[in-house]
Amino acid sequence: MILGDYDRAKNEVTIEITVSNGGRAETFAAVLDTGFTGHLMTPQSVADDLQLPRAEDTPVILGDGRVSVLSTYETEIE
Repeated sequence: MILGDYDRAKNEVTIEITVSNGGRAETFAAVLDTGFTGHLMTPQSVADDLQLPRAEDTPVILGDGRVSVLSTYETEIE
């Protein structure tokens, strides 16, 4: 079972996740997104700190309709 926290002021749910490169790991609170499509967005510093292997660049549509290209990395999530 996954337990999380609800912030009424922000109207968002967070859960604690651990991201790893198979060796080193970082744990932090992640905001649940009801539009989840299989990708996790983290600060670039997480990918850099864990030396995650780069996968590819992928286009994303932002909330205001603009298209942006983001780098993606491979990782394990617990």
